[in-house]
Amino acid sequence: MSKLSKEEKNKRSKASKKAYYAANKEKVKAKNKAYRIANKEKVRAWGKAWHAENRGRILDYDRKRHLKRKYGLTLEDYERMFRAQDGRCKLCGKREKKAMLPVDHNHFTKKVRALLCRKCNTGLGQFDDDPKLLRKAAAYIEEHN
Repeated sequence: MSKLSKEEKNKRSKASKKAYYAANKEKVKAKNKAYRIANKEKVRAWGKAWHAENRGRILDYDRKRHLKRKYGLTLEDYERMFRAQDGRCKLCGKREKKAMLPVDHNHFTKKVRALLCRKCNTGLGQFDDDPKLLRKAAAYIEEHN
């Protein structure tokens, strides 16, 4: 009989664990729940440590999920837009210092327009994305400067 490589043993071990879990799903769930209840502090400490070690991974996952769900964009789409705008707001040209540039979109059609800084994106939202109202506001500012 030939010796199995470590990788092959690991594959077989994973496959057997998966098969056992599939055949004993409820038993495994009950056992895991009992362990979590009996070892609350240990489980909580493990969870905190895991989250601390994987913070970047969690943020990336959340960012990808948010972009896809809200705007239909992949992270690659977002990064392409970001590079095309040289990391700057499409309106004022400033760079966002601490975070990603927010995605500006039409709230009715859901069509993505560009990446804006928080100030510009919020400003457009305050005027309900209404070009007439924005022109009136611009005229007002010019008149009173």
